Amino acid sequence: MTRTSPRIDTRPSSVPGWAVLAFGELWLALPQRDVRQFELASDLEAPGASLAQAAGQFMAGSEESWPVYSLDGSLQLQRAVPETRRICVFFETEGQTRGLLCDRVWSLAEDADLLVEPMPGCIKGPPSPATGLAQFRGQIAIVTNHGALSAYLAYLFEQDPVEC
Repeated sequence: MTRTSPRIDTRPSSVPGWAVLAFGELWLALPQRDVRQFELASDLEAPGASLAQAAGQFMAGSEESWPVYSLDGSLQLQRAVPETRRICVFFETEGQTRGLLCDRVWSLAEDADLLVEPMPGCIKGPPSPATGLAQFRGQIAIVTNHGALSAYLAYLFEQDPVEC
């Protein structure tokens, strides 16, 4: 009887810096330690039936696929993916790997390269992945993390259930 070894994550848990993801005019800043992998959108396959809300899937192994989602400038799911979305940024939460399609990604080497401000208490509204705000290249970037992104995607799935 053969046993398979558990997959061990060898990524450092304290990788500094930020990945700033562009979705049209909307920018999200995600800590680099939360990024699992970058891939080209051209490497995606059509989503399987169980991934009806996904824009595609990335085959990470012979038996493992990761869903990829596309968000518009209002942070809503898009099924028709703009041609400008060329990069997939993957993150993992609670053992599930998911990806977001982006137009562009900037990599910032140090945590101090982005001055993060907490969300103002006066901002109320529907759920969002925002955990803070930062200025980047003269524009406001929404700061988030893998847990907030995962929770936000779950919220979007509840709001827009798709029959499989």
